[in-house]
Amino acid sequence: PEQREGKPADARSDIYSFGCVLHEMLTGARPASQRKRMPSRKLEKIVSTCLEEDPGRRWQSAGVLERELARVTAASPSVLRYAAVLFPILLAAAGLAWYYRSPKGPVTVPSEFVQLTNFSDYATAPALSRDGRMVAFFRGGAIFQGTGQVYVKLLPDGESKQLTDDPHPKYDPVFTPDGSRVAYTAIYPKTRIFETWTVPVLGGPITRLMPNAAGLSWFGTDRIIFSEVMSGTVKHMGIITARENRADEREVYFPNHEGAMAHYSYPSPDLHSIMIVEMDHQGVFQRCRVVPMDASSAGTQVGPQGECIAGAWSPDNRWMYFNVKVDGSTHLWRQRVSDGIPEQITFGPTEEEGLAMGPDGKYLITSIGVRQSSVFTHDPSGDHPVSIEGSVSAPKLSPDGKRLYYLVAKSKSTEAVELWARDLASGKSDPLLTGQRIRDYDISPDQARVAFTVRSGGSSQIFLAPLDRSSPPRLVTKDGESVSFGGGTLIFLQLGEKANYLARIQADGSGLQRLLDTPIANRVEAVSPDGEWVAASGVLGGGNEPPDTIRGTIAVSTRDHSSRLICKGPCLVRWSSDGKYLYVTSVSFGGTSGRTFVIAMPRGLALADFPRTELDLVSDEELAHVQVIRQGLISPGPDPQNYVFATTAFQGNLFRIPLH
Repeated sequence: PEQREGKPADARSDIYSFGCVLHEMLTGARPASQRKRMPSRKLEKIVSTCLEEDPGRRWQSAGVLERELARVTAASPSVLRYAAVLFPILLAAAGLAWYYRSPKGPVTVPSEFVQLTNFSDYATAPALSRDGRMVAFFRGGAIFQGTGQVYVKLLPDGESKQLTDDPHPKYDPVFTPDGSRVAYTAIYPKTRIFETWTVPVLGGPITRLMPNAAGLSWFGTDRIIFSEVMSGTVKHMGIITARENRADEREVYFPNHEGAMAHYSYPSPDLHSIMIVEMDHQGVFQRCRVVPMDASSAGTQVGPQGECIAGAWSPDNRWMYFNVKVDGSTHLWRQRVSDGIPEQITFGPTEEEGLAMGPDGKYLITSIGVRQSSVFTHDPSGDHPVSIEGSVSAPKLSPDGKRLYYLVAKSKSTEAVELWARDLASGKSDPLLTGQRIRDYDISPDQARVAFTVRSGGSSQIFLAPLDRSSPPRLVTKDGESVSFGGGTLIFLQLGEKANYLARIQADGSGLQRLLDTPIANRVEAVSPDGEWVAASGVLGGGNEPPDTIRGTIAVSTRDHSSRLICKGPCLVRWSSDGKYLYVTSVSFGGTSGRTFVIAMPRGLALADFPRTELDLVSDEELAHVQVIRQGLISPGPDPQNYVFATTAFQGNLFRIPLH
């Protein structure tokens, strides 16, 4: 536990390790997964004392522990004597392992960090050229699918040079083997196709290198590794290797679920293994995974329990490095290839994003900064910040615009995400659901109930609760998320073993029904106030196009299950509470940028006045009945002049971190 928290380790740490081994020997289970009863109460007390979280409450020396074991095993069955015989051997082995394998001091020292960029906004996703002389990165956007631009800098003191200038979402910059160009993944809103593009490091036009290829990099002499969306699916993305001309393509790894995506891949220096950064079918980053290069198995997860967003190998193939979000904070970790014990190597109130290993293995480059979230209300006089403590997300306005609902993570030390409400006139905030890990929620039209999703242990469950807290939350269904109220029922995304589907269910948990046989790759966007239409994104098929060619957002009728295409590319949809306006947002990842198109529906019918053909979110700004809000994902208020939105930004710069 002290290593996990970045505190010094000593002999008592070995006693904890021995307690883990002894527990598993005697019960067949690891203590972290399940504590089981020991053959005797005295032995159980000894092992429990070994496993105390606080080192001060453990046995304070190996000698004391050995004497306690001797007393218990003197009159115990032979299995316990066997354990006592093993004790000196195991303890000696643990001591040798600690001496040879653990660092003699901290792996990183903050006073040695060297700042490489000095921007007022954001530099992230560093990538080093093979000779370590240049670093490429994104400026002014998120690390993953952000709208920032590609920059390059000659190390250590060269000027940062901008190479791209376009609004398309991007991620994963990487140098070509000769260092003459930077390759990166770009996503084009109208098609939602992942493509690899390159740009010269000296500046010049961008060139498309490969369609349906993301997270591309080179290894060996002439081979590439990249992520590809499987044909016939919306976003089932896995890892492929091939030659530079895409000949000799070979699948290495695809996640089991059609909605899961493997985004990044890092071949080991010996080319025996590949480290993979992947999302599950709910769009949540998982632990990093290491799979064999020969695709003989699905491999195993590595690193700490958390959301891994980047990785690297040491050049000598001895260490794996990870950029992982654990308990609300994103830091750098490492793990020996041989023993599988993750070790945190950066700490503090700041966070790190991105990871590039130096060619000699003596340093790495990352972005260090602070993550901030803000909520704004908008009225005819402009934007107005709302002062809320904690990390805020998913703000929603009440139909009259007087009450603000939002999710908030009060502290990084806990994974709880709670639902709060705020009276905008008085500024008074009240907790509605506390001690939960809420993923998404919807407030009933009468503001009497809340439906919400709780994610726990890799699964999602939908609950229903009264807002006045007159009774506890009640489980409605398991394996569901992205829930909304609709016409007296709950509409949600049903999570299947292989794919996800649009479904509805009664508030008491009865009457489960699929609304569409076609799998839904992304989420339920919204339900019309009358419950007649459901907008869902990431759908194959629709309109008169072949069923495997359209990737977009559709509206599905809850009466006859017919569908209408809203937009071919990704878009987020919201209805006003009275059904008079449809809000359609063109966004980058997470809905934090883009434009919102407000379509008037004078008769109040959910889709009566919607264009008969899909929206073109690039050119339809000129339509007479469309208003444009220069903001991404918003929550509508009583009219288009009143709405609320949230922003999340990571303000940071690149640093060179020596490794010890």
